Formats: sequence, structure tokens, C-alpha cells
Amino acid sequence: VKTPAAAMALEMAAGGRLFNVAVDDEVTAQLVIEKGRLQRPVTMIPLSKVVQSSIDLRAVKLAKELVGDENVQTAVSLLEYDPAIAPAIFYIFGSLFVCKDLETAKTVTFHKNIRVKSVTLLGDVVDPAGTLSGGSQPSRSSVLTQLQQLKEARANLEFHEGRLKEINQKLEELKRSLHEFETLKKDYDIKSHEVSLLQSRFNQTIHQQVLSNIE
Repeated sequence: VKTPAAAMALEMAAGGRLFNVAVDDEVTAQLVIEKGRLQRPVTMIPLSKVVQSSIDLRAVKLAKELVGDENVQTAVSLLEYDPAIAPAIFYIFGSLFVCKDLETAKTVTFHKNIRVKSVTLLGDVVDPAGTLSGGSQPSRSSVLTQLQQLKEARANLEFHEGRLKEINQKLEELKRSLHEFETLKKDYDIKSHEVSLLQSRFNQTIHQQVLSNIE
């Protein structure tokens, strides 16, 4: 959902269709129903066969002219979705306006040149047949809102997993550098000791030679 404020409206308008399952074709749908060991009845939406719906662009333009562009949007325009499931999205939300409030929804829906179902941000549904439904708010939060929160949480988790991976890589690089440093330090200490021994021997030799010359 692009606009979180519209989540409840979209959920109320979709109703039971919100929980339908999109599959590629009717063969897959049949296989899932027969062999999927489903725990409850499920409605399948075969993407290859489903009949899509959409609002005439002239009706969209007229609706915006009537109530203002910011007060009415097509439901589909408020959703983010994978293009592969576009047929299912248009099947469920294609013929639906989302309006700011009930008066706006009635103005749009009952106009003689529009006659398209509308839902308000509070979840009231206005049907061109003349019916209005709503008036009470669900006690639970919107499923679409929860899905959006889950999406954001997963994105946040992936971001931090990426940062953790980067930090671990840097730690491994530091460990390798530390190991190389310790190896070089050890070699340096050995060589330094060897030089000291050689220097000591050299000094002793010179000393002996000086003593011999004196004698």
C-alpha cells in the first residue's frame, strides 16, 4: 500500500477476495485444491483466465474534476504489486474508487456519468446500486497495514544483515592483518636477535684483535 491511510479502505472494499490465492493457470489451481492439503477452503485466481476490470479514464477524470484530485484515487493506483499478478489486482481492485470521506464517495459514485463503487478511508462502502455499508471500525488493525509493517521490518532486517556482513568482512580482514602483523613481528624479533648476536660477536672479535695488537 503506497498510502498507509488507505489500507483499511482497500481491505474493506476487497472483503473476502483479499485472501484469494493467485496462481498461474486453472491447472495449477486444480492441483493445489486437490493435492495441496489445504487446512481451509481457498479461492484460487488463475491469472491466465481471470477477468480484469478497470475504471474508464473519462470517469476517473470526471471524478477528480468533481471532488478534487487529492480527494479521490483509483484503488489500483494506491497499491504496489508485482506486475506478474496485475490481473489479480485488477480483478479485485480494478473497479473501485477510494475517497476521502462519505460525502465525497456519494458524489462520485452516484454521478450519472460515473456510477462506480467507492470506499472511504474509514471503510464505508458506497455502491452505485444505492447501498451504503460501514459505520463501525474493526477492532483489529488492517491486514494490509500489517503486511506493510512486515515488509518494512524485513527490509530493515535485510539492511542490518547487510551491515553485519560488511562488519564481519572487515573483522576478518583485520584478523588477517593482525595475523600478518604478528608473523612479521615475530620474524622481525628473530632477525633483530640474530643481528644482535652478530653485532656482539663482531664486537668481541674486534676487542680480541685490539688486545692482541697491544700485547
